[in-house]
Amino acid sequence: MKTEILALLLVGVLCAGPASGGMSDDASGSSATSLATWNIKISALDSSTTGTTLGKCTGGAGLADYCPVGPCRCFTSTGTASGSAGNGKVTFYETYDEGTSFTEGAVTCVTSYVDIEIAGSKDNESIACNVGDCYAAPYGTNAFTTPEYVNGSCELKPSSSKLFTNAFGGGVGAYGALANGNYPLKYSIKGKAEKIPH
Repeated sequence: MKTEILALLLVGVLCAGPASGGMSDDASGSSATSLATWNIKISALDSSTTGTTLGKCTGGAGLADYCPVGPCRCFTSTGTASGSAGNGKVTFYETYDEGTSFTEGAVTCVTSYVDIEIAGSKDNESIACNVGDCYAAPYGTNAFTTPEYVNGSCELKPSSSKLFTNAFGGGVGAYGALANGNYPLKYSIKGKAEKIPH
């Protein structure tokens, strides 16, 4: 357990990519807009056929089109989302940068870049996440027998939203073992957002 915690902490430190920034403030230092809770819950399926060829994810808003080391693979999950954007369809693109892989004990971790595209009943949102993808089973097996954890930091692409000017939060989740040709993905984001004044 200590080894897994160490690996997850190391990935959190090592993850770096295009998603960065902070809440905007006016000259007086006070928040320019009111803050709201930003929560997203995702339930999706990743077909076992995705990620079988090399290449970055280029779908959605292109927020996962990033792989600084390589080789890289694109894994795509589709399903439903709920929360701040309302209920709707979601596509979860994950560019898996194999060149950043490291192993600590029985756990292997890789830096990944995620683009989450939500078509919700309240809002359409494009979300970028920098994550650590960690697993205990050897990479390349046909089925993981333990969860594959995907944890990191997420940021809303402001131009995609009609509700928020900025939103940031922590993303946590996992892929389950292969079942019926798919890896089930559960992922959630919790954070804060700046609401667009009305």
